[in-house]
Amino acid sequence: MDAQENPIVVADTYKLYEAKQKYMTLTGHVYSPAVILFSKSVWDTLPVEFQDILQEESKKAGDYIRELMKSQTKNH
Repeated sequence: MDAQENPIVVADTYKLYEAKQKYMTLTGHVYSPAVILFSKSVWDTLPVEFQDILQEESKKAGDYIRELMKSQTKNH
């Protein structure tokens, strides 16, 4: 059996289709989040308004990347 386990974007970017693979199953079984982390001691040193900005913009970035991945998947 010849197989691979990659997101559609990777399969397309690296032209894995050139190996003449005939089938693809879209399982959606992997979620790879990117996490923004601060230690509590560092977080607590930030002014509250910076903490608020970081939380709001992190949420926006997460929403954006999820929509971007959806649109890239649809286009492939």
